[in-house]
Amino acid sequence: TTVSPFKYDEFLLSIWEEQKQTDNAYAKKRREEDELKARADQSRGTWEDIYRNSKRASHAKNDVHERDDRELERTGQPLCIYEPYSGEGAWPFLHVGSLYRGASLATRGRRRGTDDVDASSRLPLLSNPYYRNALGEFGALFAIANLVDPLHKNAWIGFQSWRATARK
Repeated sequence: TTVSPFKYDEFLLSIWEEQKQTDNAYAKKRREEDELKARADQSRGTWEDIYRNSKRASHAKNDVHERDDRELERTGQPLCIYEPYSGEGAWPFLHVGSLYRGASLATRGRRRGTDDVDASSRLPLLSNPYYRNALGEFGALFAIANLVDPLHKNAWIGFQSWRATARK
């Protein structure tokens, strides 16, 4: 029995195609293994070193030396910035986010649906309009400081006037 030359060529071609697919699969697998080995062999250091190096790189790249809200939230430190305000007129200028909380000096001017602090209930002296006007935004600072332990244990607390945002 003789095999036709066309059938023989088709047979050889199928063997070569199969061999080429096998070689490509081995080459791809070898490349992936080399990449994984290169990644695994690198010493990265501690998490603190990695974080510090990434911060240096981002500061050098962006030339930014101020901390933004997201960076402060990422550090894992409990942080809260209070914005003292008195009345509804300041609402549009207050920040909205997990980093900021309002401290209302007016008993009736609190925002609904927020976790703003009522400064006059925390410091009864602020219920008197004379002292509330005399102390101004410092009254909210004293109200937060008056009962700081139940609110924040070992926290960073900051204060920022709503007027700072209004000026921008």
